[in-house]
Amino acid sequence: SQAQLANFAFSETPLSISQIASMISALNLESSQAGLKASDLADWLVHLGLLRTVEHGGKNYKLPTDAGKQIGILVEARHGLNGDYYIALYNTDAQKFIIDNIHGLIRVV
Repeated sequence: SQAQLANFAFSETPLSISQIASMISALNLESSQAGLKASDLADWLVHLGLLRTVEHGGKNYKLPTDAGKQIGILVEARHGLNGDYYIALYNTDAQKFIIDNIHGLIRVV
């Protein structure tokens, strides 16, 4: 419901898609279903043309398209134990876009 969505705690610090999915799941939007998966959220954003799959160094990443960048999806390069990788992060505007349009995801999934 809109009342549950109103409880989403927007973050000034850009969040990963996994963090957003976990926060949405914590709202218990659909108590009869399992929590929202980050992969479902990413696939929905690909469907909307906001993310695209990019291959780099033998790995696939979901990174923002130009339209995704316009709504506030950022790319950050990171270094981990297995080398460099990229992550899409969602600023407050992108988080608001997701919450404002989440009912479209629920219909697609």
